[in-house]
Amino acid sequence: LHLEVPRASVDVNVHPGKTEVRFRDVRAVHDFVFGAVRDALKSATALPPYPHNVSVAPAHGVADSRMRTSGATRRPTDASPHPGVSTATLIGIAFDRYAITEHAGELRVIDAHAAIELVVEQRLAAGECAARPLIIPESIAGALRDEVLGALGDLGVDVHRFGEDRLVLRGVPRVVSEIEPAVFARELLGRLDAGSTPRAAVAASAGRAFIAPPGLAERRAWFALLERQLAQLDLSASAVTVTPDPAWFASLFEHGARPQ
Repeated sequence: LHLEVPRASVDVNVHPGKTEVRFRDVRAVHDFVFGAVRDALKSATALPPYPHNVSVAPAHGVADSRMRTSGATRRPTDASPHPGVSTATLIGIAFDRYAITEHAGELRVIDAHAAIELVVEQRLAAGECAARPLIIPESIAGALRDEVLGALGDLGVDVHRFGEDRLVLRGVPRVVSEIEPAVFARELLGRLDAGSTPRAAVAASAGRAFIAPPGLAERRAWFALLERQLAQLDLSASAVTVTPDPAWFASLFEHGARPQ
């Protein structure tokens, strides 16, 4: 979205670092953008089919697979999967946590929170600590020592004091995505207060704050990317995967059965 407005309609002095500006007539800008998006959606009579023969080639992060930015690139799917990557079919994601898949005739349930935590911690440990800004900074009550703030900054977490007992989160590592920023900030502060190291706290918070992409096609693209990253980092998904016993599962649907 590229929006041009008269210079006099923008106040550029609301933030000392010039990272935020204020529209003098916020409602006019909102209504204009809302109307443009509404008209564009009305004119879209049909959406193109999802291209099953392509996959996302993101630069960073598990959640870069949402393909919501104009800079997203695609490449043909590799003829053969990365060694160690399964051919599991994602059926769905429950409670923004459990990835339900079918693989080789088996039903498998993967704890996405734990899998994301493994990937994020490994990538941070490898030095992938570049930051990306949040669209809307997240404010949270709390305090952190200078050395902890510095360690978080080295990991790509842009967090600063905002008064005596408040912090503002302005950015997260690029390897952390598909999250609810408020949950991430709350989890991060709680884990640091409980004694976790900054890197472990960031990784665990990324998992707990995960929000699944909205559509099945997007979820499958995200899940395929997660599997590739686990394989590329030589991380085993078995520790975060449960395979229900078929007999027990079938018993749930037998008339009068009450499985223990």
